[in-house]
Amino acid sequence: RMRRNKDLKYHKNNLINNQKGLSGKDSVCAKLAVLDDSWTYIRNYTNFNACSGDIDGVLIGTRGIFLIEVKNWHGSFRVSGPDMYKHLANDVYRLYKSPVDQLSANVQKLKDFLHAHGLEISPKPLVVLVIGHVESFHGQTGIFIAGLENIVSQILASVDQKISLEQTEKIVNALK
Repeated sequence: RMRRNKDLKYHKNNLINNQKGLSGKDSVCAKLAVLDDSWTYIRNYTNFNACSGDIDGVLIGTRGIFLIEVKNWHGSFRVSGPDMYKHLANDVYRLYKSPVDQLSANVQKLKDFLHAHGLEISPKPLVVLVIGHVESFHGQTGIFIAGLENIVSQILASVDQKISLEQTEKIVNALK
């Protein structure tokens, strides 16, 4: 009987966390809806050859290809290199499982996948904190971290990689 209650509690917590995740992903979709029709957003992308596990979102447009990891975390965070710490109180922080390593690995895997399809494009990693916010950065993460409110401006400010509409179509077709 005790085991069954633990299993029930585990599944209930899992369901609540999945609902929170879906809510965060819905919020990101709503923010991205302001982008024009030249952009394509693929939600919950999975492809064993192109990524490990799943990518919450892949955004493809003339300013680049963005791999988006959505975090529905509450509170303030300190980012130190690839690590993220939640601010608990005063000078007390707790290490959170950072999305940086997972996202970085998927950037490389997707880059290799696109290269195999004749596309020389480097995806850009972007973590979106839907509810929480970053209070400070210490060192380089190698990825963009944005709040929900500034995700579109962060994407539109990215100008280091111009992709033609023809290339965006090729990318979308390769990812199908």
